Amino acid sequence: MDKKILEIGCGRKPQFADSYRLDHKVKSRVGVSGDAAEKIGMEPDPEWLKNKWRRRNPETLSQLDEFEDTDVSTERLPYENNFFDLVLTSHVIEHMWRPNILFHFSEVHRVLKSGGEYNIKCPNLKAAAIAYANNDEGFFRDAKHKIGIELHGKSLGHTFVNWFISEGDDTLIYNRSKVQLGGLAHQWGYDFEQLSELSNSAGFSNITANYNTLKDCEINVTLRK
Repeated sequence: MDKKILEIGCGRKPQFADSYRLDHKVKSRVGVSGDAAEKIGMEPDPEWLKNKWRRRNPETLSQLDEFEDTDVSTERLPYENNFFDLVLTSHVIEHMWRPNILFHFSEVHRVLKSGGEYNIKCPNLKAAAIAYANNDEGFFRDAKHKIGIELHGKSLGHTFVNWFISEGDDTLIYNRSKVQLGGLAHQWGYDFEQLSELSNSAGFSNITANYNTLKDCEINVTLRK
């Protein structure tokens, strides 16, 4: 029976289309590999997808067996319990509305099979904070090339804060009734300790760090159900 993979925030180039972006150890543990898996993509920003992805990269549509446009931070995932072997997300959770982040982790836990894994990549708050404290401009320059986060402003502090609370027209704004008024940018910064708390609260059995927690600009963790 084919394994089932869900990528949340598949965007223009799904992770399973770029084998180097998916940790081979994760694939080996869960037992999934390219053609021997049913690949489902989910994009929480359907307007961006409609305007850019389908026009610029229509060939990547052929790599998906199914596609959903769901707001994963506020909506229940449209799948039954114990459905997926592997869930992936790369640089998505930092865009999610922080008050609903535990709901998202709980939903992923629900749709994963026993023994299934959730692989998460996002900017590394702790390493960025250490670099800022040490006035390490090189860290932020390297991060731009490694994970595509732009440098902002004339000061290191401006660049650091923009990593986790993006300013300008792309910042999410809510009214007092919790109605979103616009934007979709970075809203929060995460480190291993925060993700461990969320993992435990959502019911995952353990979390593994696949990166250097103090130096790497990108977090890469695996949560196991």
